Amino acid sequence: MSKSTQKPVQVSPEEEAKRKKTQKNIITYIAVVLVLGMCIGGFFGYRDAQGGKASKAMFAAEEQFENDRFDVVVKGDSTGKSMSMVAVADKYGSTEAGNLAKLYVGLAYAQQGKLEEAKKYLEKFDAQDDEMVSNMAKAALGNVYVSLGDKEKGAKTLEKAAKDADNVVVSPLALIQAGEVYEALGNKEKALEVYTLVKTKYANSPQSSEIDKYIERVNASK
Repeated sequence: MSKSTQKPVQVSPEEEAKRKKTQKNIITYIAVVLVLGMCIGGFFGYRDAQGGKASKAMFAAEEQFENDRFDVVVKGDSTGKSMSMVAVADKYGSTEAGNLAKLYVGLAYAQQGKLEEAKKYLEKFDAQDDEMVSNMAKAALGNVYVSLGDKEKGAKTLEKAAKDADNVVVSPLALIQAGEVYEALGNKEKALEVYTLVKTKYANSPQSSEIDKYIERVNASK
């Protein structure tokens, strides 16, 4: 269906608030994975020669993330302690640290509601061999697509993140979000499919304890 003929999808304030809360959970998981990686050293090639200065800024950026200071993550601060991640991403984009800065910038913009900017940097991010961060970033991008109104693309991106991750951290969250988007689009069969996957494949996840209410809601609306 073309953009010009597609019927606008209405999402209730409650559904949008819940989606944003789940998006925040995904971002929190990413931050935890990143800081753990930094602590054990070598994560994403932090100490490569070209990006040495940029890599030092990652520690400060993670601290700002923990305090929800997303504007400082993007712009840096007046003291010079926190380097602008936009500058790192743009100047050192070909290095591992610069690549990671793209993720920080994209997530920070998403939290600020600057969705076009978030999309730009999240699409540029290349997580390379780290499957956990890669698929969390993909899920975050899917949420950005949804918020920008491209709901079908967002749902498919969330599904792909869930499939590629195939773990109880990312997959159930992404699948539930995809299901809610499919419900909003009126695609009940697809919504039921992804909800059922949470129930059967990820039964040990925290989300599985409440998945029945999603399934019942779809069945009741048929």
